[in-house]
Amino acid sequence: MALDYAERYPQHVEALVLDSVVPGEGKEPLQVASFQAIGPVLGELCGAGACAGITANPLGEVARLTARLRGGRLRGSVYDGSGRRHTVGLSEEDLFGVLAAGDLNPALRALLPAAVHSALNRDPDPLLRLALLAAGLIPNQPSRAAAAAQSSGGVNEVLFAATTCEETPFPWQRTASPATRLAEAEAALNAKPSGDFYPFDRATALVTSPIPACSRWPDASPLPPAAAPLPDVPTLLLSGDQDLRTPTALARQVAAEIPGAQLLTVPFTGHSVLGSDLSGCATRALAAFFAAGPVQQCGATVNPFAPTPVTPTRLSFVHAPAGLGGRPGQTLVAVLDALVDLNRQVIGATIQAEGELPPGSSFGGLRGGYARLTGSALVLHRFSFVPGVELTGSFPISGGQLHAATIRIGGFQAAAGSIRIGSEFKRAVGTLGGRHFSVAVSSVHLSRVSAGAWPSLAALGPLLAPGRERAGAVRGVAAGLP
Repeated sequence: MALDYAERYPQHVEALVLDSVVPGEGKEPLQVASFQAIGPVLGELCGAGACAGITANPLGEVARLTARLRGGRLRGSVYDGSGRRHTVGLSEEDLFGVLAAGDLNPALRALLPAAVHSALNRDPDPLLRLALLAAGLIPNQPSRAAAAAQSSGGVNEVLFAATTCEETPFPWQRTASPATRLAEAEAALNAKPSGDFYPFDRATALVTSPIPACSRWPDASPLPPAAAPLPDVPTLLLSGDQDLRTPTALARQVAAEIPGAQLLTVPFTGHSVLGSDLSGCATRALAAFFAAGPVQQCGATVNPFAPTPVTPTRLSFVHAPAGLGGRPGQTLVAVLDALVDLNRQVIGATIQAEGELPPGSSFGGLRGGYARLTGSALVLHRFSFVPGVELTGSFPISGGQLHAATIRIGGFQAAAGSIRIGSEFKRAVGTLGGRHFSVAVSSVHLSRVSAGAWPSLAALGPLLAPGRERAGAVRGVAAGLP
């Protein structure tokens, strides 16, 4: 819209600031730039050894998985917020949707490499759960809260469909019949090299594009006028290095049309830079631009949402801590890992919902059971992250913080017993398999991210809708966990 105005009324434009840029003529409907950005996005996410122990070739693993999905949907199990098991599937189109959702949610990006690796190694459940999280189907919410959330705003789908179908530069004659439109679009698709869509294929490019939905669009008005030159005014373009929706290639295309335009690319940041950059680089650049000073490129940046490790599929894969060996030590680590995993799911779901999760929201465990948030407690019922290790108990919540609690540990693989986890999650004390212990949580090698803990919900203001940063009971889950 800003570019369209600048083309039509250049005399009224003093300066331009463009965030997550789309060319004035609109996005190319087959999203070639988005597909070609997948490799650089995964490369940055896993750069500097961030995916060590997960994969040495994240793009190659996505390509291997898409090749398998062409032979049939990936199937596995997820558990709902009541602990009920469901068999679900995932297609190549769904996988592209998870990637695309990641440019709005850094938690989804961080969970993806390990989930893809697990799916390639006969453990589809982490990726299937991630797909539901990306679709906003995790957590389960009370019916009244879910209905309110659905009607509270967001994208106007009718307006979006009308705008997309009328204004996208489709590869067809606007007055053609639907059948002719589809034939012309498929001809344009087949004329492109198959490598344009790697690690996906042409079929996925077509089905994830607006072409099928818009082929029957009835209002075939005349083509808009040819784009006019953009005004020669001070211009700042902002682009996130992790943005697939409006990748940096599009920003470079627009920058080339404006003499002296400055392009700032922000590491580890997705779509809508000013709303998602946690480093402050974009905000500093904006201030410098309006002060007529030089805009500095972002310096060295640490990814606040580093990739998460591969999920254990059995207790024997878990390393016991020093001083508590054998199954009791492995069980303790599995218990702490389960709480870390819950923390990640809560953060991811809160970002996905762009605000507070209501009391009553519940998360199924990866391997069974559930965790439910009430106004005063986090309730666990046979909650399981590592197969055969189950957590049952309740953490009181007050003042937005979790407080010390004793939880019971069971399951067919576990060293049964109980663990008391103190305030701020610094020490775990208890008895497992008849062995007493007192262990500093910081000394336990958890399935933590390589660069340390994710930021707490309290630090994620830019990623949540204005005025909805209050995490209520949810903030307590994410406070103090490793």
